[in-house]
Amino acid sequence: HALCEMGKTHHLAGSFDQAEYTYQSAISYAERIPRPAVRARVALELGELHTTQAVIPPMSTLALQAKESHLQEAYRWLKEAHQIAGESGYDIYSIRALAGLAELAVEEHMLSEARDRCLDAIKQAEQTLRERSSREVQLTAAIAWRALGMTLAKEPVQRNQINIGTKPISANSCFYRSEKLLHDLGNGCSHELAKTWRAW
Repeated sequence: HALCEMGKTHHLAGSFDQAEYTYQSAISYAERIPRPAVRARVALELGELHTTQAVIPPMSTLALQAKESHLQEAYRWLKEAHQIAGESGYDIYSIRALAGLAELAVEEHMLSEARDRCLDAIKQAEQTLRERSSREVQLTAAIAWRALGMTLAKEPVQRNQINIGTKPISANSCFYRSEKLLHDLGNGCSHELAKTWRAW
């Protein structure tokens, strides 16, 4: 959808208010047509927009209040995206919403919840990747692995590894997997690659 792409451009440029306005226009459009995929995508984009703002360290009381507001909005939109996508079979949006909710849980130091959401997202992402290895699926898997890396990196030493299957996985392993998936995609993923590097 053109409005989603426009909103994403504003988001990546740091024009958050403009991105919000554009996504709200997209929501109004989605409400007029019976297409859950559009609604799920816009809800996901709004959730990710508010997440970006929620993780900015607050430097004042006003900024702290804004952070809380962004956290609430991010949760609201990501949960809506996950629900709509899950009910409609749009697994990509569902997985990305799970990864986004995990990132919010990390921000609020709810690491057990973050870990559970990440494992669910990775299980779905890797299964989808085996079934159809499109660019979108690969990007989604990279985002899910980065979220698990962020979670494990915050864990105390005795809990900073996890077994997936029979293989022990560390934060570094997760970031490496995310980086490799994004590298393999080539052009067009520089923003997500930069996010993985920053988290690493």
